[in-house]
Amino acid sequence: MTRDTSIAPPNHNTPLEPRPIRILRALADASLQTLSTPALVGRLAEGIQPNQRALSWYGRILRSHEERGLVQRAGTAAAAYNNVPSILWRITPAGRAWLRDCDMAAAQAAQWAAEQAERDAQTARIAALREEAADEATAKYGPGTPASVRRAAVPALREVGLTLERIGVIFGVSRKQIRLDLLPRKPCRRVMPPKPPKLTRHSATVLDVLVQALAAAAERERIRQLAIDTAAVCTTSDGRATASAFLIEGDGE
Repeated sequence: MTRDTSIAPPNHNTPLEPRPIRILRALADASLQTLSTPALVGRLAEGIQPNQRALSWYGRILRSHEERGLVQRAGTAAAAYNNVPSILWRITPAGRAWLRDCDMAAAQAAQWAAEQAERDAQTARIAALREEAADEATAKYGPGTPASVRRAAVPALREVGLTLERIGVIFGVSRKQIRLDLLPRKPCRRVMPPKPPKLTRHSATVLDVLVQALAAAAERERIRQLAIDTAAVCTTSDGRATASAFLIEGDGE
């Protein structure tokens, strides 16, 4: 049997860690290769004398580690408690790897906690800016705000994160009206000229008759105007009668 040596507890032990991790860390940080159960109790309990309950707890944890291959027995030490020899324990390479995994998990958890704290701070800043924008809009606008001014101010308030209902309370309108204000306004519809009607065979015949009648009327009007101009320039004494007869004959035709 080997002799057990008491070891002063280290100052860097973290009481927040679970006891199984602290036991493995004590075995990994020990200046000696092995530690007994009473020595582990005294090391982790900062010099407090081990009792039966503490030895039972530590022994159960060490046996659980032994089943998982994290520690192994290295012999027995001299009787240190109730004249019962204590078991010497040694950490295995698997136990050291398990501790490294725990450290990496703790570092990852700390990183996640820092990121979550940053996200919470960002959320708080955004909420403060949102409340500030809401207070400024409440002081500047009101239920009597014109619709054009409201439509111009709603997108900026929506961009800072205000809800439709909150914006509606500021302007004294419903959230549905605010939603309509956010929709893009359609341009005015251009009025197109009416399309000409399609010509059928019957309509084409009627159109030809109308064109011919208009042409004949225009020709008669041209002849009447020519007769009037001719009568105006006539200088003979019987020129009036000749012009009148010409007009009568033109009307008859």
